Amino acid sequence: MSRVSSSVRDPQEKKRLSYERDYRNVSEYPHAFRRKWPRNKARANRAFRRAEKQFIELDDDTRLADLRREVLLKWEPIVLREWVERRRRD
Repeated sequence: MSRVSSSVRDPQEKKRLSYERDYRNVSEYPHAFRRKWPRNKARANRAFRRAEKQFIELDDDTRLADLRREVLLKWEPIVLREWVERRRRD
């Protein structure tokens, strides 16, 4: 059985790459996500369907193509380096 190892062998290099690539969630209530995300997604979908229905009733197909659903961010991502710097300042 062979082990799969990282191409980066140097621990300092691994730490530097981790600081640049990893992200943290900086929301006020991170565990409320499982309750809030479905609610926010449903609200955005309802708003989109409502706007779509209004356009269909107006028979305006040219503007219907321009209609887009609200873009939702699941969380506010922050790079690990910035998160650590914030924690050190506070």
